[in-house]
Amino acid sequence: MCAKNEGGRCSIFIDEGFYGSRIVSYKDELNALGVANDNNKECQLLASYLKCHSNIETISRIYNFLSTYKWVPVDEDVLENCKYENTILDFFAETFDVKVHPSVEDYCKLWKSWESSEGCQITHKECCAFWEFVVRNWTPGMEDTFKNNLSKLLVLDPASNVIFLFDKCDVFIGDDLFLTNLFIKTFSRPIFVWFPQPSQKTLTRTKLVEIYTRLGVRTLSESVKKNTSDVDHDAFKPVDSKEKINKRGLFKLILAYLVDPNLKIELDKRHEAVSSVLAIEAFETPEKMSKMERASGHKNVIEYASHFAEEIAEGVLWDNEELVPDLCKLIRLGFLLEFDEEAVEFLMKIKNLQIFLEDHDYLTSTFSS
Repeated sequence: MCAKNEGGRCSIFIDEGFYGSRIVSYKDELNALGVANDNNKECQLLASYLKCHSNIETISRIYNFLSTYKWVPVDEDVLENCKYENTILDFFAETFDVKVHPSVEDYCKLWKSWESSEGCQITHKECCAFWEFVVRNWTPGMEDTFKNNLSKLLVLDPASNVIFLFDKCDVFIGDDLFLTNLFIKTFSRPIFVWFPQPSQKTLTRTKLVEIYTRLGVRTLSESVKKNTSDVDHDAFKPVDSKEKINKRGLFKLILAYLVDPNLKIELDKRHEAVSSVLAIEAFETPEKMSKMERASGHKNVIEYASHFAEEIAEGVLWDNEELVPDLCKLIRLGFLLEFDEEAVEFLMKIKNLQIFLEDHDYLTSTFSS
């Protein structure tokens, strides 16, 4: 192995595992040839080149070497963000005083350091690691600790893809898609709390919404009042919800999708999601209305069906956006079937979907009133 020292000379290291231990007996001869034999100097030289490497195997070999010779760092800024073997992690703990099992207080200190650092660029990976710890260890006691220690929360600027920290009183959970899009277009700075993109199994939007809410973050829908009287009724015509949206077949499809045990969506959450569709006040342009007509051609119908499915799916699953594409496909198929109940039930059968008795009772009570 060869590395350049401060003078620019190449220092050569001998692999005793390859040459055998007898190679050490030629210490003077090797030294005359420029082969390094001072362990401290070797360690310092190797450590200084850690940041030049990106291959985890190479980095791990260097740290194993440093660990073997119990190297003590001069410059502690040499740790790389990689997944290491346990022996190397033990070395980090002993040499750099790295916490093997950081506590809630340690994470609060980290967050405080982010808050106090002007211009601190927090990465997506760091955000995920922090909130994964929070989600994994969330308890009522932890809630109080974070309420007292987190005065700012993360927001993502969609234009620059940069993550910032803003006062938690000035940020919102974007639970209303129409309002969220409107505010994104209107405000010069981001105001919506950060969520991982794409969503992760260990860090779901649903769980983060729950935690953000407990930390005092308000939803946009409860903070803003919509006034539809300002809508240009010449350009937008109100949609008859009973005729085009509130169809039993549509709601049966939505419930059949949400009832999947793998999604872990509880009964009240399912019914709450469906109720949000019932409360929709929709408008459409004359152009969209014309595309609704079957006589206007298959392309226009499937285009309208796609837009319709996207809007409904995003509204139902605003806090589980990773599930939107699958529900969207299902609603689009149902739309093409005009949400005819017999056709919807056959679709559910071939898609291996069903609704439970309590969901059936909910549908019956909803559409009998």
